[in-house]
Amino acid sequence: MANIEAINSENATISRKRSQLEEKCLERVATDEFVRLNVFGDHERAVSSVKFAPSRLCQGSSVMVASASASSSIKIWNLSQDVVLEETLDDTHRKALTPTTQCRGHARGVNEVCWNPYAALLASASDDKTVRIWDIATGESLSELKGHENFVFCVDQQQTMVVSGSFDETVKLWDLRTGDCVCTLPAHSEPVTSVSFNRDGTCVCTASHDGLIRLWDVATGECLKTIFAAGNPPVCSAKFSPNGKFLLAGTLDSVIRLWPVTTTSKSQSCSKSYSSFEHIHTKYSVVSDFIPGYHGNIVTGSENGSVVIYDIQSKQVRQVLKGHKDSVLAVSAHDKLSLLASGGMMADRKVEFWKLRTSSGDRRDADGGDTDMANTENDASLEAAASDSNKKHKGEEL
Repeated sequence: MANIEAINSENATISRKRSQLEEKCLERVATDEFVRLNVFGDHERAVSSVKFAPSRLCQGSSVMVASASASSSIKIWNLSQDVVLEETLDDTHRKALTPTTQCRGHARGVNEVCWNPYAALLASASDDKTVRIWDIATGESLSELKGHENFVFCVDQQQTMVVSGSFDETVKLWDLRTGDCVCTLPAHSEPVTSVSFNRDGTCVCTASHDGLIRLWDVATGECLKTIFAAGNPPVCSAKFSPNGKFLLAGTLDSVIRLWPVTTTSKSQSCSKSYSSFEHIHTKYSVVSDFIPGYHGNIVTGSENGSVVIYDIQSKQVRQVLKGHKDSVLAVSAHDKLSLLASGGMMADRKVEFWKLRTSSGDRRDADGGDTDMANTENDASLEAAASDSNKKHKGEEL
């Protein structure tokens, strides 16, 4: 009886949080919109990856973004406060940013870059079969991690560990301090397209064109769980939510799925799935991301050149951002501010930046305001998604 009362109390709390969040969203949804900044970055070839630096690594109110290209180049962009506040008036007066740092050393195209959450280090994965670690201040290559037998397609890092995935179907764990490979996981039967650490670095998520998402214990190399969607569509991206309780995965059936992370249950039911005619994802590895500074909603690229924002709870498209002239494979959201970055393929080759403009002209997020509230809203959104999933399992309409 006590357990039932506790469960009812928890459900009531989640419902209350959800109602409060939905009221706030409804108040703002009609007028809140992301707008393009008046500046952009550019590359010589298709943009393959964009990543905001963790806010703890940036000085003052500056924002750093790393982008990578099929031309083997890596560029670091610095968005000052003045730049963030300047919206696009018209295309004729837009300004090309000059990168603050460029990292050169890969012999072939770079597929992904990622920041270390606690140090000014960038990791990159390349078609030259290597992973490199870079000093952001100087652009110097500090180490080259060799061992994969085919293209290295994805990379992530957490404190002193690096994880990489390759077209050789393996996942490797590396010690950042020594550059040694400490473990090779025979992870998949097709190219590995995504790797992601959870927030404390104890678990790694891997995804592949074999249609599987797998969770691994970093300490033992044990596969803790395997997840797959009906029909086994190839998985192109998978990452942990900011609170570490969910996985966001994109597949080549133009669907994004939100999976609860639990290694104790054998359930294969996802909490939510997101799709629309504006979101096309059938050929390339399109990335999706959470937007912590915007109610925890979801942003994704699309092969029609759009950037699509989904409401995490209602599953509806909240906004479609236009500005690229080719497919958008790379997107990223800032960990605290309501800022987005996106990268276009060969006919575009630009890195675009977007900020949230509210009806009242409130620039709280752009000015680095109440980030605790943003994190609270994000957790509440995810809890509400989980609550909806529980209702679905009981036969209730979502």
